[in-house]
Amino acid sequence: MYDVLTGEEITQKHIDHIAETIAGDWKKLANKLPLKEGGVAKCNTAIKQIQTQNPGDLQQQCVDMLTEWMTSAENATKSHLCKCLRDMGKKKTANEVEQM
Repeated sequence: MYDVLTGEEITQKHIDHIAETIAGDWKKLANKLPLKEGGVAKCNTAIKQIQTQNPGDLQQQCVDMLTEWMTSAENATKSHLCKCLRDMGKKKTANEVEQM
């Protein structure tokens, strides 16, 4: 998706990098973004579906979550993604994504 604030788009390279560095925390990021608009219940339902699709593969679950967020959320921008990464203590990952 094209980021109107920075003029940069979120690419597969960004998604893959985030998945590699925060795979174990992908559900925390999903709630910060949020993955689904409409409250915690909808977000938790989406998380469960992603977990069911790729059981045991945290990196792929993170990729799937970010891909779904990019296609469905109005706020799917690189700047919002980096802000959420920083909010969850992943400043290094946010800085790396901004530099890509």
